[in-house]
Amino acid sequence: MKRTKVFYNVLILLAALLLTACQDQKDIPEVSSPEKNLVLSDHISNQKVKSICEDRYGQIWIGTFRGLNKYDGNQYHQYYCVDDSLGLPDNNITDIYRDSHNRLWVATVNGVCLYQANGNFNRVSINGSNKNIEKILEDKEGRIFFLTMTDLYQYDENTNTAIIKLSKMVEKNCYNYSCHIDRKDVMWIVTSYSVKGYRTQDLKLIVQSPVQSYPIASFLLDGHQLYISGYNGMQLFDTDTRKWGRPSENLIREANN
Repeated sequence: MKRTKVFYNVLILLAALLLTACQDQKDIPEVSSPEKNLVLSDHISNQKVKSICEDRYGQIWIGTFRGLNKYDGNQYHQYYCVDDSLGLPDNNITDIYRDSHNRLWVATVNGVCLYQANGNFNRVSINGSNKNIEKILEDKEGRIFFLTMTDLYQYDENTNTAIIKLSKMVEKNCYNYSCHIDRKDVMWIVTSYSVKGYRTQDLKLIVQSPVQSYPIASFLLDGHQLYISGYNGMQLFDTDTRKWGRPSENLIREANN
């Protein structure tokens, strides 16, 4: 009888420990072993979303202020910067880009990398001091570019290195800029003061035109219609004709609504 009582007490103790472990486990995301440094969760890693991209499998990648997330339709696969050269360069994600070869690039405030099928990240060596990559671009020839506030890098496939090709493209006292590559492989950098066009083949400046109002955002439509919005309304720059125009009344009406 005494042995039976001890047995029941042990069972109760084990049940209590198991219950406590289960309760604690709700707050701790499950770590998945197939992909290194991966965390599975029902929630996104951070609410400040900075970039969204769809991969070749239809999975949605979300870059946030703290961590990279892959949503497979059921769970968020979360990736973080760890003390490992095969991880992300930083947790602050700035851009995600899927190139013409279906490779997934991830830019951070401290470098850029390529996602690997095994869950690792192949970091790109950067030969400049500014590693805060804000934009990833690709032209029709498959050339990959990385843009920072001070420099434009071009990716060298042979050495896995980002090499500075342009510097000081943005004027002083300019804190807002954007960049697009048009259908003729001209890279357009929109700053607070001007629109500049560089041929991606040799990155030679071929066009420079002052903007009419302080730009806040820009969007390239149909490969040549560069819409620029600012405090004084919307402007349209045709990258084919290199001339300024006025957006259609319907577009302005929809934007105002």
